[in-house]
Amino acid sequence: MMKKLWHVICASLILRLIHLAWTTPRNWAADDDLDEDMMNTYIRDNQIALKDPPSESYVLNEAGEYSGAAAWADIDAANLTLTLVTSGGDVMVSFAGTFYMTVGASTVYLDVEVDGARTAGDDGIIGTYITTAAVGLSFTRLIEGLAADTHVFVLQWDAVANARLAAGSGGTHDVHPQFWAREVS
Repeated sequence: MMKKLWHVICASLILRLIHLAWTTPRNWAADDDLDEDMMNTYIRDNQIALKDPPSESYVLNEAGEYSGAAAWADIDAANLTLTLVTSGGDVMVSFAGTFYMTVGASTVYLDVEVDGARTAGDDGIIGTYITTAAVGLSFTRLIEGLAADTHVFVLQWDAVANARLAAGSGGTHDVHPQFWAREVS
């Protein structure tokens, strides 16, 4: 009994480490034979796919800050780039962070690039006027209709050079921005 329980526990842990893609359920007929493989594919694996969809997140703790870019640019291509292998459909993307100006005031705009193309265009998903006082800025965006494939999500901004994104500086603005993406369909 213990040996069987151990195998079940190990199998469960292994399945959690491996993302299982959604399999379109089959149409069943009254005289279909049901076997272990069918149960695993259409019941167990699809339940796991629903419970644990592809997700990725990053929390910045860079002991510093990021300086603005004059035109649309990646904020941090190394850390604020997320890669998901999806089953196809919609992906929810979210960001939260604290911005401020070293001097003066200006508007900071944010957008997400998906597979090399910005999602919102024009002035991005969100923008806000900031001064030397710290301002929290966040968004959640649903990216619809992505094909089943590997997709790359990159956080971008359009901000003047004296704009800052705080990233765990240890000083006055010791906050930690978060960027995440999760398949939702």
